[in-house]
Amino acid sequence: MFADCVNCAADYLMAGAGGPAWDREGFERLSAVVRSGLHEATAAVVTQVESALRLAHAVGARLQDSAGQGGRPPQTPPRGHDVLQPAVADMRAQLSGLIYPGFAAATGYRRLPHLTRYLRGIERRLDKLPENPGRDAASMAVAQRAEQAYRQAVAELPAPRRDDPDVTEVRWMLEELRVSLFAQTLGTQAPVSENRIIGALGRLRP
Repeated sequence: MFADCVNCAADYLMAGAGGPAWDREGFERLSAVVRSGLHEATAAVVTQVESALRLAHAVGARLQDSAGQGGRPPQTPPRGHDVLQPAVADMRAQLSGLIYPGFAAATGYRRLPHLTRYLRGIERRLDKLPENPGRDAASMAVAQRAEQAYRQAVAELPAPRRDDPDVTEVRWMLEELRVSLFAQTLGTQAPVSENRIIGALGRLRP
């Protein structure tokens, strides 16, 4: 975990210093920049990661309880296993896509602070799920359509292209879409909708 935090900080510092380097002089200059800022940047990453992990643990425990009670949050009257279970499975898949080995470097220094908002979005969804399962199901259908369109678009790109910034940006638009659908009060980083995501996917080129 700590190595992941260091990698995240180093990636951020290298990008800011114009990396990567392609000659000895450039490498030495880049190394000096990274060494001078690595301790401070890593400390910032660790703080963000700790917050995300604490919240992810709490969310995971609630999802486990919900799954164990037929998809119901604790102390909630039964509302039907078959109705709520797909939502719980969807949230567990979202959580595993946010928190996994290597998530800090993969998420990136600038995006890390948003992880807690995405995780709180899952919390809010869990809170509201028993009140209106039908509305949750309708919102989930929107999110899953957008995600399926993203997966299909990425699969059609050449492998080296799939991690480019414009492709990664759409991946995070999917998380913002979920916030807008399930936890509107948390706010989104920018306006987002299923149509905006489809439009962004249409602009991706091999």
